Amino acid sequence: MLKSTLIAKCLHQCRLISDVPTGEAAVKSIFEEYFPGHSFTKWNTKLPEHTSDHFLKISAGAGTIRVDSFIKDLWDL
Repeated sequence: MLKSTLIAKCLHQCRLISDVPTGEAAVKSIFEEYFPGHSFTKWNTKLPEHTSDHFLKISAGAGTIRVDSFIKDLWDL
């Protein structure tokens, strides 16, 4: 799963967005705002399934997800 899709799925499962494609677009927009000197395409790599599953599990039920912090958390993965 791509990093942007993971963040979007976490947002969606917590009912913070209406659908995953909307979330993916929001992640890209936030990335470009907070990290203007970096490439979204280079950052948005595929994650191993166990990593995606871990983040989906720990974010379940979250009332707030800080997308900029989530992007940083996934930076070196």
